[in-house]
Amino acid sequence: MAVKTFMFYQKEEKLTEHFTVGDFWAYAGHKEIKLDTQLAQIWEKIYARFGTRPMLRNKNNNYPYKPYAPQPSAGYRDAANWSGSRTSQHCYGRGVDFYVPGVAAYRLAQFVETLPEVGGIGLYLAKSGELEKVKHIHIDTRIKRARWGWSGWTSKTNTPGFGGIPCVFKKGHRSAAIEALQRKLNSLGYDAGSTDGIYGDKTVLAVKLFQRDNGLRADGVFGKDTNKKLGLFDWHKWS
Repeated sequence: MAVKTFMFYQKEEKLTEHFTVGDFWAYAGHKEIKLDTQLAQIWEKIYARFGTRPMLRNKNNNYPYKPYAPQPSAGYRDAANWSGSRTSQHCYGRGVDFYVPGVAAYRLAQFVETLPEVGGIGLYLAKSGELEKVKHIHIDTRIKRARWGWSGWTSKTNTPGFGGIPCVFKKGHRSAAIEALQRKLNSLGYDAGSTDGIYGDKTVLAVKLFQRDNGLRADGVFGKDTNKKLGLFDWHKWS
């Protein structure tokens, strides 16, 4: 990680081909900010993947339909003048809240999960069932991978992943990826129950039936082989 301090007169300084210091300057009142320049490199990869520039989260979150204004808390937060957690990765210059116009937050979370330089991934959804509605996510460059934000669930409460990289999903797990799985199974006529992101009894049974019908071991556990048959997540590159 390369956390640097930038002054307000350095906003035009290029960090990568497409991004400057100013692209990460969320609060106009700051005279200086801390910023891990690796975040710009991560944004470059996101830009290359989706073909649209990532942008700091704004108040309306519906740019370009209304004038864009960054949310002050989306980037660096001065711990001395911040009412929230002073151990937030934002206070170290390592975290950003952002979105890509036209791309659902869930899809962003799936992609950044494939990037080893990303540590924390926060998918902010008010409740399950809103998979395509909320637009922004949080990422940071902490060393250890952490996930949170799916209906308040975190890595510590059985949230294995967002579906970007191979995971094993089984009874008791909770995840945005599991909501996507439930939707897919229901669309195919396998009753996985409500699309709540909780791997409960109905989801287990639906997976078992799908596995049985596709020549797989019907154990109700969703892994690489089941995903390959279902074609839900793009895991072939990780095989």
